[in-house]
Amino acid sequence: MTNQADGTDEVGPDPSGTDPAGDATSTSTSTTTSATSTSTSTSTRTSKGPDLTQHIARLDRDGYTIVEDAFDQVALNQLDNDVDRLEAVLKTKPGTNSFEGTSTTRVYNLLAHGMVWEQVPVHPVVLGLMHH
Repeated sequence: MTNQADGTDEVGPDPSGTDPAGDATSTSTSTTTSATSTSTSTSTRTSKGPDLTQHIARLDRDGYTIVEDAFDQVALNQLDNDVDRLEAVLKTKPGTNSFEGTSTTRVYNLLAHGMVWEQVPVHPVVLGLMHH
């Protein structure tokens, strides 16, 4: 999972049938066949949580998903301000290789850098997708 400065998260669901909060999940699968193709869609919803179907499809197709409106404006401002603080304190510079990117800065292990980051991995959608 990667937190984006715009308040969205890229995340990586729990195949065990139980989300980390202990809620049971239900999965339904439907198959549609036409003259030229067959497609299968799976809908996954925790008993108390959001429908993760579209996020799971994006994870499978693209390798990431974006959680829209993941945080309210107050939390977003706190996270954004902390990114600025960390970049200054850690003196981050753009990467020097293709893995890290030459026009982006990175701060690893955000949970170790402040309590403000503790809200990110417990977001309901993030929790539901953690083990997918």
